[in-house]
Amino acid sequence: MPETDKVRKPSGSGKKINATIFYLLLSLVVLSPIPIGSNRPWSWSLVALIVSILTLVWIGNSIWNKQVVSLSLPSFIPFLFLIPCIWTVLQFSAFVPDTWSHPLWKLTEKSLDITIQSTVSVSPDDSLVALMRLISYGLVFFLFFQFCRNPNRAYTVLKWLSIASIFYALFGLIVYWGNINILFWTGQTGDVNKVTSTFINRNHYAIYATLGLVCLIALMQIILKQKSRSPYTSPENQQHPIETYIFKSWKPLLGIMLITTALIGTQSRGGVVCGAIAIVVLLLVILVRSNLTPKYLLSSFGGICLIILLASTISSEPLLKRMQQFQLTDSERITVFDLTIDATRDNPWIGFGYGSFNHGFKMYRTEDVKYSYDKTHNSYLENSFELGIPAAISLFLTVLGLMFLSLRGVIRRQRNWIYPATGVAATTLVASHSLIDFSLQIPSIAITYSAIMGLAIGQSYSTSSRSKQ
Repeated sequence: MPETDKVRKPSGSGKKINATIFYLLLSLVVLSPIPIGSNRPWSWSLVALIVSILTLVWIGNSIWNKQVVSLSLPSFIPFLFLIPCIWTVLQFSAFVPDTWSHPLWKLTEKSLDITIQSTVSVSPDDSLVALMRLISYGLVFFLFFQFCRNPNRAYTVLKWLSIASIFYALFGLIVYWGNINILFWTGQTGDVNKVTSTFINRNHYAIYATLGLVCLIALMQIILKQKSRSPYTSPENQQHPIETYIFKSWKPLLGIMLITTALIGTQSRGGVVCGAIAIVVLLLVILVRSNLTPKYLLSSFGGICLIILLASTISSEPLLKRMQQFQLTDSERITVFDLTIDATRDNPWIGFGYGSFNHGFKMYRTEDVKYSYDKTHNSYLENSFELGIPAAISLFLTVLGLMFLSLRGVIRRQRNWIYPATGVAATTLVASHSLIDFSLQIPSIAITYSAIMGLAIGQSYSTSSRSKQ
C-alpha cells in the first residue's frame, strides 16, 4: 500500500456510509464511458442525478455523524467556479433587464404576434442542461477532494481508473482488430477503421485513454517505491534492480502497452500530440521529484519508452499517413473559429447563453461552412461565445487555479507528490486539447478529469491542514 499520513477517521455508521458513498461514486466514474461516454441526455441526466443524491447523503452524514470535513481548499476556487454558474442562471431567467435579452426574442415576438419570455440565452433549455452538467462535475471534484484527503483512497481512485482504462483499451482493440461494426449494447455503429472503444468520436476516446495512461504511469511509480513482499522478488540487499523492476512493473507496463496501442489506433492527430505532451510533462515531473535510485529511474523510463515504441510499431502506420493529410474540415475549423470570434465581439459581456452554441452560431454561419457544427472545436472560444468573456475567464481561471495548486503540491509535498503530479499532467492534456476540440464537453471525460483533480488537490496538502468536524 502507498505511504499514509495520519488522518482522523470517522467511526461507526458514519464511516460505513462514507465508504459506501465513495465506492458508489468511484463506480459511477469508471462505468460512465460505457453508454458512449455518457454523451446522451438520459445518461448525463442520470449521472447528474446520482452525483446529486450522493452529495446530499454525504452532507447529511457529515452533519449527523459529525464527520471530518476538509477546509483546506482555497476559497478562490469555489468563488471562481460559482461565477459562471450564477451567471448561467441569469442567462436563462427572466429576471434581467430587457436590454440584456437577445434581440432574437423580440423579433420572434413581433413576427408571430405573441408574447414570449425574453432571456439572455438564445436557448434557455440548453443553458439549464449545461448548468446541470457543470454543477455535477463540480460536485464530483468536491467529493473526491474530501475523500482523497486520505492517501489510501487516493491510491484506490488511481488504481480503479488505471484498471478501467486498460479494460476500455482492450475492448476497443478487440472491436478494432475483430472488425466488429457495432458499439457495445447501444446499437450505435462505429468506424471499424480506427479505435474508438465505447466512444463515438476517436478524438474523445484518445483523451480518455491518455487520462488512464497518466494514472497508470503514476500508479507504476508508487508500486516501484513500495517494499517488495513477494517471496519471488530479489532481496533488496543484493544488486538485482532489473529483476526487482520486472517483478514490480510488468503488470503496469502491459497495461501501458495496451492503452498506448489503442491510443495510437485512434488515429487522432490532436489526441496523440496532446497526449504525448501530457506524458512528457508527467515524466519530467517524476524525473525531477523522484527519490528512486538512478538504476530504478533508468529502468522505469526505459521500460515505459520501450513499451510505447513497441506499441507504436504495432498501430502507428495509419496515424502517420493521416498526419500527412489535410482535410476540408481542417480549413473549415479555422473559418468557424473566425466566425465565433466575430460573434463574440458582437456580444462580449453577456454571451449568447451557456450551452447554446448550436443555436447561436446559426445566425453567423456563412456559405463557406459546408459541414454542420454544433461545437466550435475550441472550448475557449465556445465558452467565451456562450458565457461572455468575463464569466468564461472565471471558468478558465478555476481550472488554472487547480493546475497551480497541483503544481504547488508537487513542489511542497515530501510524500505522495505523485498525486498532484497526476493533476498537472491531466490538466496539461485537457487544456491543450481544448484548443482544437471539445473533449471536456463529453460527460465521462469531464467527470474522470474531475475525479483526478479531486485526488490531486486532496493530496496537494498535508493532512495536518485545516479540517472541521
